Amino acid sequence: MNLTHARRVFLFQNGLIELMLPLKEIGNWPMQRPFANANHPLWIVGHLAVTADRVAGMLSGDATTLDTWRDRFGIGSEVLDDAAAYPPFHEVHGAWQAANQRLADAAGAVDASVLERPFPLPDSPLAEHLDSVGALAAFVMASHVPFHAGQLSMWRRARGASALF
Repeated sequence: MNLTHARRVFLFQNGLIELMLPLKEIGNWPMQRPFANANHPLWIVGHLAVTADRVAGMLSGDATTLDTWRDRFGIGSEVLDDAAAYPPFHEVHGAWQAANQRLADAAGAVDASVLERPFPLPDSPLAEHLDSVGALAAFVMASHVPFHAGQLSMWRRARGASALF
């Protein structure tokens, strides 16, 4: 197993997200939700950053850099409407870009033996579906990012933005 194709999809999807983010003309746009209980853009970008950072660490063996953000952006975290509960959007965006690069680099260099290691998060709801580090990395890179990209796309369209293409 290798992550060549998942890496390509990951980079493409993150490029699409980058195209969706510059909507600063919509007031406090990073904190706006399209409807109650929806994820707002700030949480989505922070969540993607924390996830990419964590999986990059699993692939590379390097320490993760965003552990302190897991309670705010990790799986199962509560999406809050209080901007003061989060770092500023430019910081979250920069961390997301850096985490994406770390994951892309780690996926391009990972040894196949690392990909075959058992699924590392036994308490995760994904544990019954994914059996290895490689399966988790492929899921995050090729399915998790597009899932949240769809949320951002819907958010944009709900505010009258045109389709990207």
